[in-house]
Amino acid sequence: LDMLQNWECYARKIGLDWLVVALDDKIYGELGPERSFLTVGERHDAYERFGSPGFKIVGCNKLRSMLHVLAAAQLDVVFADGDNVFKSDPFLPSLSLGKMMRSGSYDMIYGRKIQPPGIREGEYHVEPIKGNTGFYYVSGRRKPRIMQQMFNVSIQWCDRRPNEDDQENFWDALVQERRRKTSDKAFFACFRHCDSSQCAGVDEQSVFDYCDMSPWEYVLGAIEPPYAMKEPHHLVSYHATHVWGKQAKQHKLNAVGLWDAQCVALAAKQQKTQIAENAPCTVRADPDCVWSSLRSNDSADGATDKP
Repeated sequence: LDMLQNWECYARKIGLDWLVVALDDKIYGELGPERSFLTVGERHDAYERFGSPGFKIVGCNKLRSMLHVLAAAQLDVVFADGDNVFKSDPFLPSLSLGKMMRSGSYDMIYGRKIQPPGIREGEYHVEPIKGNTGFYYVSGRRKPRIMQQMFNVSIQWCDRRPNEDDQENFWDALVQERRRKTSDKAFFACFRHCDSSQCAGVDEQSVFDYCDMSPWEYVLGAIEPPYAMKEPHHLVSYHATHVWGKQAKQHKLNAVGLWDAQCVALAAKQQKTQIAENAPCTVRADPDCVWSSLRSNDSADGATDKP
């Protein structure tokens, strides 16, 4: 929970609104329906190590949950993993993500999958084989049919390939779909990358427009913290990838100034207080609480005097 609390600390500082996809019943019970909704699919309460079968199930459930939002509400959504923390407002019009979102020209804006030591010259805006599913924007209202179908197809890949996680399945599905000809029976969209000349002559309602956000603003963990803080990077967010385990992720976030231990401790304390206040009165060692409960029960039975 502390990874989520840290993410929320920074999101709150810059005035963002958000809703949590609760990946298990415990988190949902603590956050409640005002701040979260339960993930769609099989839920796992235990910690799932990266690469484990459970991790892959939980990952694919993120795709199922996104499809649920797109189908039910047709909202435009930015999804971020809890280890993708914002240093400043990521939606400013001066930034690549904010500018592209405001243009209304894209169905999906994604983060590139980058290998150490960092992005290579000439890679930006080149159509990739793989992207990152830990931070992206999708429009649920621009072309709802093809957006929902893209997620439907990726979930089908998850079902057929349970040994792969959400990122592998989503991007392998996308690459296969963008290779289809319009004459193919399974064709549902022509894929146009970053305003390229692809899809000439195809009905615009059947064009899936997607493009990558700047990897120098929204920095992936393939770039180590000392370099992420220097030119040519202008760090707006940092995604603590390319390490194993929560402590290693915390270390990376702390190194770029995106781990607030004091705020996390305060959030944890407030969470415990809230849980205690919402707990059934009789399970607490509080005489006044028990007395209040007894009075409530008597009132319900029609009694008016103290017991």
